Amino acid sequence: MRKILLSLVMIVLIVIMAVTMKNGLTVGSFKLPGFQEIEKKNDELTELIADANSKKDEYQGSLDLLESDATAMAKAKKEYLDLVQVSTDSDIKEALQTKTYTIEYLWSKVGNYARKEGLTNVTMDSTNSTIGAQDYRNLNFTLNGKYLQIINFIYDIENDTDLDFTIDNFSMTKDNAKLTVKDIKLEGGTTGATFTQDNSTTSTTPAETTSSNSATESITPAPTPTPTPTN
Repeated sequence: MRKILLSLVMIVLIVIMAVTMKNGLTVGSFKLPGFQEIEKKNDELTELIADANSKKDEYQGSLDLLESDATAMAKAKKEYLDLVQVSTDSDIKEALQTKTYTIEYLWSKVGNYARKEGLTNVTMDSTNSTIGAQDYRNLNFTLNGKYLQIINFIYDIENDTDLDFTIDNFSMTKDNAKLTVKDIKLEGGTTGATFTQDNSTTSTTPAETTSSNSATESITPAPTPTPTPTN
């Protein structure tokens, strides 16, 4: 009889152990995972490891690309600095200037903006550039008008993509402003030209001026100018 009972107890214990190993065991806060849960967790962990390895490979690829770009940039910078060391300021500025204009085209654009913003008077004269080449000129502007009109005019010419103007040497007093646009490449290397537009009356009368370089002229632009810039 005792042997039978021991056998039954052993069988029950084996069954309990088998069920526990398969499904796990939870007693209060204690939890013993079963084979199924362990296998599931193992699959999840394997998937996470594979995903991490994939992201590691992507990161390494991005890092290699970044290092390659940095090396190329450093090489380009060195070549640029080597070129700068053997180039003059004039060479550099001339290389950066990509557009060539006619003086009449520039004046027509400037004159139209002056009329648009209601400036009383605007004068544009061309003088020697900092580059020194004959076909590069500085454009000097004198503006007369109210503060807001002058500011709007400057905004117009700076943001006109056909002009690519950069304003230098700006100064302003009441109803008057002066500014310079440096190193503009002009077709034919126009020298000493002066243009004046007087909007205070219904018509304008050009005045003759003189220059130490050559004879200068004062021109009132036509209402519908047609010249275009050349690149």
